[in-house]
Formats: sequence, structure tokens, C-alpha cells
Amino acid sequence: MIRFLSHNEINKRKWDATVENASNGMIYALSWYLDIVSPGWAALVEGDYEKVFPLPVKKKFGIQYVIQPPFVQQLGLFSHLAVNGKEVAEYIGSLPDRYRFMDIQLNEKNPVDGCSGKIVQRKNVLLNLYHDIPEKYYHENTRRNIRKFQKTGIGVVEDPVAAEDIIRLFAGGQGKKYGVAKAHYGILSRLLSVLGRKSLLTVCTVREGDRLISGAVFSRSYERYIFLFSAESPEGRDIHALAGIIDHFIRMHTGEKMWLDFEGSDNHDLARFYKGFGGKEVNYPRVIMNRLPHFMRWVKPV
Repeated sequence: MIRFLSHNEINKRKWDATVENASNGMIYALSWYLDIVSPGWAALVEGDYEKVFPLPVKKKFGIQYVIQPPFVQQLGLFSHLAVNGKEVAEYIGSLPDRYRFMDIQLNEKNPVDGCSGKIVQRKNVLLNLYHDIPEKYYHENTRRNIRKFQKTGIGVVEDPVAAEDIIRLFAGGQGKKYGVAKAHYGILSRLLSVLGRKSLLTVCTVREGDRLISGAVFSRSYERYIFLFSAESPEGRDIHALAGIIDHFIRMHTGEKMWLDFEGSDNHDLARFYKGFGGKEVNYPRVIMNRLPHFMRWVKPV
């Protein structure tokens, strides 16, 4: 039987054991990760935590809803055994009536046959790192950009204490362009701090002198490295510093039985950039369910 559990009812020890032993386990679904990105999260649980489904819940204008939290690409149903579309649909259908709106991204191992609500297939790019010569799989444009970066003579440095510098670089540039909420920077800072303490974080930087012009952070998640966050100045873009960083990371981990997860993207140009390193497109589902009264359906929870 599927049970709804509020946050204080969740046995986090059992929860984490299920996620860690799941055939589709991901770092996003661990209790400590969810505590940072979605404080007060709730859950759907079957039996003695044989299967778990995190619910990042929020409340606005008196409306309770489920919404994908920042810095989390995929959630959904996690289980030791492979799940089918009927099981996933049962969990979606078990969402308590008081949650009038849901916009959630399931994981790539969650089929959505028969799920209620609107289903949108989102795009991710994964690169198998178990290669002997990584550049053999690069597209020609990617090779050209990396050569341009290498000609500058500037190297990529792994700097575990530079995460905050990368956040500041993003906030002063791309963050203004995309209107990123200030609260998200605080969440990201806490997340990167915890990932660092758990030795799950790699921070790569490119500097001109003492000035940071590009940086990226990668998190380890079971059998994959996640390209979690990056920032780049106009000068960094001019010399293709981010391409140099990704090339550096790939070379450092070539031959490992791991995947590099680029975390997207539905943006055509960004997806092309990621695929340029030899990555392959993989879909995962987004489920949107709106049970708000018709006169309130203009409300967009955030």
C-alpha cells in the first residue's frame, strides 16, 4: 500500500538505504540533499520503504503544491527493482487531494504509461566515460574550440575552495540575464558546502591572473558525475574556457566506469554544445497536473 508521509514522519535512515540500493538511485533523492533544496519535503512510500517517491512540497496563497526544486534534475519513483508505467501512474494518482498543482520531473527509469496529467519529455545528455581516447568522440567544432583555449596557455585548475567565487561570477553575469532568484544562491551555496564536506564535489576554474573567468562544479552521484553548475565571463566565452574545463574533467576521468551527466538541455544550442563531447541524448519525463479551480489556473506557483 502506498502511504503519504509528511516530513516529520519520514524515517530518513530507511529512506536513504532505499535510494542507495535502488536500481535508479540518484543523489537528488537522498534525504540530506532534499533537506537543502526543498526543506519540509514530503513523500509517498510503499511497505517498509521498498519504494519511495519524494514530494518537494510548498505552499503559496494558501495553495499546497508539488514543484521541482532548484538544482534537482530528476526525482520520481525509486526502487531496487525496475518499475513499470502502471506503478509510476499509481504513485502519481496517490498524491493527496490537498495538493492542487504538481509540476515534477521523474527520472529516466520511470516510464509514464497511463499517468494522469500533461506529460512532457525533457532532454538530457549523457557521456560514457569508459573510453580510451576521449577526443576521438568529440565533434570537430568542439575540437576547434578546445584548441583555441589551449593556445592561450591558460590551464584548468581544480580548486575546492573556489565554489563561492563561481557563484559570484554567475550572479554578476548570467544570473542577472536570466533573473535567478536570490534565494537560489543561498541554496546553492549550502548545497556545494555539504557536497564538499562529503567529498562529492569537484571544482574546476580558469583564471586570468587572479581574476576568475570561468568555473564549473561537478558532483558525484553513484555511477555518474553531474555537471551541476557553471559560470563564465565574456572573456571566458571568447577563449572557450568552459569547453576547456569540460575537456579537462573528461580526461581526468577517462576509463572510469562512470557517466558524465550534463543535466540537459532542452535548449538546442546548449544541447549541441554538450553533444559535441560525444554525449548521447536521453529523455526523462516531466509531469504537470493542475487541479486548481478554473478561476485560479492562471496562478503559477514558484
